[in-house]
Amino acid sequence: MCFQVCREYQRGNCNRGENECRFAHPAESAMIDTNDNTVTVCMDYIKGRCSREKCKYFHPPAHLQAKIKAAQYQVNQAAAAQAAATAAAMGIPQTVLPPLPKRPALEKTNGATGMFNTGFFQYQQALANMQLQQQAAFFPPGKLSVEAC
Repeated sequence: MCFQVCREYQRGNCNRGENECRFAHPAESAMIDTNDNTVTVCMDYIKGRCSREKCKYFHPPAHLQAKIKAAQYQVNQAAAAQAAATAAAMGIPQTVLPPLPKRPALEKTNGATGMFNTGFFQYQQALANMQLQQQAAFFPPGKLSVEAC
């Protein structure tokens, strides 16, 4: 996620200050992408987990963090609504797919990420249960012949 850098701040003329301006006021000019005058936000900082001594990403003040979190919440709500609509279109009743629990934050001290996705597992489990509830396939009595190619 990126933020536009305050042009008035760059000129030394921003009257709003870092805690009121809707644009970024980066401490170091090295953070600024000169192609589009933006800074990349440190998502670890947003989550309260940035432990870098000299982070190369922008650590936004509280009012900009709230803006980021609100945008993330809207995206998550839209994704949940889309998933519910897809499940309804597939004929999956809402009782089959319980709401997904919020995942706990994973510690990434060694750079590894968690591969197991509980939400996806629950979805697969619900699909498997639906398939088991369907009628068994009909196999006619008699001998099946299979020829090799």
